Amino acid sequence: MELFIYILVMMIAILLSNIINRFLPSVPVPFVQIMLGAFIVMLPLNYHLEIHPELFFTLFVAPLVYLSGTTINKSTVWSLKKSILNTSVLLVLASVLLVGYLLHMMIPSISIAAAVILISALGPTDDIAVDSVGKRYLIPGKMLELLKGESVFNDVSSLILFQIGITTILTGTFSLVDSATSFLLVGVGGAVVGTSLSFLKRGIIKWIRHQGIKDETIYVLLGLITPFLVYYIAELLHVSGILAIFVAGMIYSFESKQDNPDIVNEKITSDNVWKVLSFVLEGIVFLILGTQIPEITTSLLSGNNAMSIQVILVYVVLIMLLLFIIRFLWAMVTLPKDVCEKEEKISRLKSCFIFSLAGARGSVTLASVYSIPLVLSDGSVFPQRDLMIILAMGVILCSMILTYFVLPLLVEKKGTAEDDNKEIYLSMLNNVIKTLENEFLSTYKSEGEVVLRDYMKRYRELESSITTTKKNDDEIHKLMYQTFKWEIENVQKMLDNDEVSKDMGEYYIYILNDRLNRTNSHKIYHIIGFLEQIRNLRLILKSRKFADQEEMFRIMIQNDEYVIEQLDKMLEKEDSELVRYLKSKIEVSIAEKRGRNQYAQGRDKVQLDNDVVLQIRKRGLQLERDRIQKEYEQGTIDWKSANTMRNNIALLEMQIEL
Repeated sequence: MELFIYILVMMIAILLSNIINRFLPSVPVPFVQIMLGAFIVMLPLNYHLEIHPELFFTLFVAPLVYLSGTTINKSTVWSLKKSILNTSVLLVLASVLLVGYLLHMMIPSISIAAAVILISALGPTDDIAVDSVGKRYLIPGKMLELLKGESVFNDVSSLILFQIGITTILTGTFSLVDSATSFLLVGVGGAVVGTSLSFLKRGIIKWIRHQGIKDETIYVLLGLITPFLVYYIAELLHVSGILAIFVAGMIYSFESKQDNPDIVNEKITSDNVWKVLSFVLEGIVFLILGTQIPEITTSLLSGNNAMSIQVILVYVVLIMLLLFIIRFLWAMVTLPKDVCEKEEKISRLKSCFIFSLAGARGSVTLASVYSIPLVLSDGSVFPQRDLMIILAMGVILCSMILTYFVLPLLVEKKGTAEDDNKEIYLSMLNNVIKTLENEFLSTYKSEGEVVLRDYMKRYRELESSITTTKKNDDEIHKLMYQTFKWEIENVQKMLDNDEVSKDMGEYYIYILNDRLNRTNSHKIYHIIGFLEQIRNLRLILKSRKFADQEEMFRIMIQNDEYVIEQLDKMLEKEDSELVRYLKSKIEVSIAEKRGRNQYAQGRDKVQLDNDVVLQIRKRGLQLERDRIQKEYEQGTIDWKSANTMRNNIALLEMQIEL
């Protein structure tokens, strides 16, 4: 029961870290998870988690490396193949040899082999950190693509060196020739195993499909089992399990995309499952780190080889500084001009600083260092294992501070391109709603309302995700105040012309006056509004009791139409983005109110013609495609955004045809 409660607490902590990150996006998730892990230690759970180092490597490193292989971008890798190989293989090797030797010189109790193990574990850069910074800031030239490619490939090179170091320290022998030969044979063998098992998996999937089995669960489970099975078989054959699962992941990403809805749905489901699983695995790694900090720190600060926190911090800073210097010098010498610079606006020196600061370490590093054996082959304790873990943790935190907090000081923050795309899509949905309303509501009213309700739901969800800047608050306030006055004016005209009942008209004017008073920022108007509520209490009760819902909807729709007329007059005098935005919002509101009116009258219960509903939905999707193409041709959206929008429409189209 204690284990169950412990796992439950860990899952809740991972969930909390994601929620906290939504409110504090500038704070790296690993920081939050480490703090939550330290908090878990203080809870009276009566359980201490212990995972065998070898099992730790299999459970966490294997699936994370496989996932990095599946996310590889073919075009990016090919266009930057030389630079990616330089940074992910040669730079890693240079860092391991140089910093490993210097680390041994600084701390003689850490042998050269152990130093190589530690620096190899520090080799993999974190692709999540790179993505996070790249989404918010402008990384110059092709550097962002290079950093992503590096984060994928240096996992493999670093971990192969890490495993060679582990083998060396366990056997107690090292030969450069033997290690180089082993590196080659183990690597080639791993690639062969990964490739063979990937094709075997594909054959199994084809056979299952030929049997007429279309259960997505089977294919997703096969995908989840793959990295663990491939790693285990490769290790049994004494070849590189890391390279085997990486190759398996690459082959999965290189598989040709098919238009079959079943296969597309399987991939979407699988990608979503892997997204959740990777977040959970990385979260557990950092939570475990948080839970281990007190114990590791205590062991380091006490005993015969005790070290002060200040000394440990000095070692962490020196290791981080050495890694930074080597990375910077490597960038200055090897990186091509088009990778570092963009339109000659950033100097090469600054570009190389940016490249060096973007080398954050993450979960793969931590999971690797935790997999260091507890004992050597002779049964003795692995020397300075706790110190190596705490040094790795310190470097991870320092590198993340540099990437998340120092790097942004050297680059420009991105504009609101994403928000601009949302505004364009919002306008597109509004255009589709109006077109479908004109084309189908008169002939197929019930079927048209069903489709329009779905579009209005999408419209409202997208609209709620778009924030209005503070500088427009005053203009919005004034415009909303004016719209209420127009509505009051329109209802009064309807009353004068006997177009509405007296009770309903007076009640609706009361509602509008109340909104008008609430819109005014002066407190005196709030008091007036409260007094008006008391004075009109009898009128409110009477109107609500005898209110004709159909008449109410008719007034609301006519008011919206009257407001649109007034807004059009404003636009004739002066074009205003805010006025156009409000107009489109009211147009959507009219369609929504008409749909609600249908519900109020019970007309939604009529038997629908599903073929007509499908026809209207397809027409709407085609209107979206046409608008996307138009926006792309006009240059308001780029090819990537247009392609993303088209893919979303393709998914919607497959769903309505299933």
